[in-house]
Amino acid sequence: MRIAAALYAVFLAAALVWYRPSQATELDQMIPLELLWIETDGEMLAVEGKAVKGIGEDWEAALKDLEQTASGTVFLETVERVVIAEEAADCLPQLLEDPKLRPSVQLYLLRGDATEKLEAFTSAHPSEAVADDPKGIPIILEEEGRYRIG
Repeated sequence: MRIAAALYAVFLAAALVWYRPSQATELDQMIPLELLWIETDGEMLAVEGKAVKGIGEDWEAALKDLEQTASGTVFLETVERVVIAEEAADCLPQLLEDPKLRPSVQLYLLRGDATEKLEAFTSAHPSEAVADDPKGIPIILEEEGRYRIG
């Protein structure tokens, strides 16, 4: 019995020494994103989500900027939908290879401007095109602030 208790104490001490959380995050500092929209800002790529925006030369640089400039910890693992403006569609190959996004992320192309209504619209109109199988990405047409699938 003493041997078992001693072994338990040794394993517990070892676990406490080896276990170090990589980074603690306060709940009020978490920024979970459900929708990302991607557009061009001049010659730069802009990636935007709920109250966060990143700008860079390509997908990777824009995401890095988004994460660094956010007022908290951004969670890309919660992204459900990605809307890409047609002029920014060149970033699609990089986006599809990004391990931070889930394979089930729904994809859309946007012809027009992104507004706050975009999140509700894409939520109500699921896309069959996902990061794992991007064939047949639907095009969202924006006309006078209203959206429709084209």
